[in-house]
Amino acid sequence: MTSDTGLSKWTDQNNRIEFDLQQNMFDPERIIPLADLYINLDAVLREDMLCHYSGAVPAMYWIALCRNPDYGHIQLVDLVDRSFPLIVRALRANVTNLTSLSLVSLGPGDGDIDIKILRHLEEGFDVPSYCCMDFSFELLRYAVARVSKAEELKNDFRIQAIWGDFAVSNGILNREECPRLFALTGFTLGNYNEADLLGNINQLMTGHDFLLVDAHLHNLKDCSSQYPDLEQEMTQMLSGYSQEETNRFVFGPVEAITTASSSDVIFDRKVNRDMTSVPNALNVTISCKDLRTRMRFANGLIERDHLDLATTTFYSYEDLRKWFPIAGFDCVWQKQEGSVALFLLKRSVHAGNR
Repeated sequence: MTSDTGLSKWTDQNNRIEFDLQQNMFDPERIIPLADLYINLDAVLREDMLCHYSGAVPAMYWIALCRNPDYGHIQLVDLVDRSFPLIVRALRANVTNLTSLSLVSLGPGDGDIDIKILRHLEEGFDVPSYCCMDFSFELLRYAVARVSKAEELKNDFRIQAIWGDFAVSNGILNREECPRLFALTGFTLGNYNEADLLGNINQLMTGHDFLLVDAHLHNLKDCSSQYPDLEQEMTQMLSGYSQEETNRFVFGPVEAITTASSSDVIFDRKVNRDMTSVPNALNVTISCKDLRTRMRFANGLIERDHLDLATTTFYSYEDLRKWFPIAGFDCVWQKQEGSVALFLLKRSVHAGNR
């Protein structure tokens, strides 16, 4: 069934869960056809990391990485959980007589953070609905299954799951009478050019909505390549990325289209500013050396001395906080704990209201 919002719909029997398909996920002008994608090594190593999360094997690699206590996801879930009473206080301080609040999750991942957020929202507000959007159908249905069955939730709110790309989409969310809390968590901000991503999210929101964002931090005051502590700081920043689960995850798209595995190559990393638009932010790119393999479907020989696999971004806390107004957001609450920051944002007045 297709609606007038450009979504194909499926609804469960009790009308609680609605799965929607964003039509332009298959726009031939934007999307590389599947057959072409999986015979081109460079095409699967997209900057937006779509192929790192899409498909059963990459999705399972991501879930396994989240469960690794050295990676930092478990600590992030705990930080969000502990910080949410303060976030609720900030929400109430910014909206008079706030009684209802819906959650819109942009990339729900394994669902852990969303379950914690929803539990806190249910304690203080009426929660009419939960909407989650992801371009990985495997992670989307995994998160929906976990949220819909979570024992700590009341489980009476509507669930809208959208298989789509929040980095390029507009006008595809169900309208809500109450304010919405958008959540961009799991360090997703660092996988994109921040100005482009937040500019699009700004268009999805109204003047009554809020956006919760997390970010990885570095401690450098000077991010120039000549700074003597850069290499030491980079090693510290990436300490949670130096394990087998990380290697399997970042190598996942290569494994999907070649006969190689992560144990066949040597991993490396470099620091640059090729993707970020935030002052004093650092892109850290994980790469591999000495790839010698064959394409899984085309059987062509692949020999690469160097191949960039994935990029994430680390931020200066103060520089990121001061940059948000440039992207059209005001920061109404913030918190730093160790190498992680949380920000509660609201659309700037000059961004306009819809």
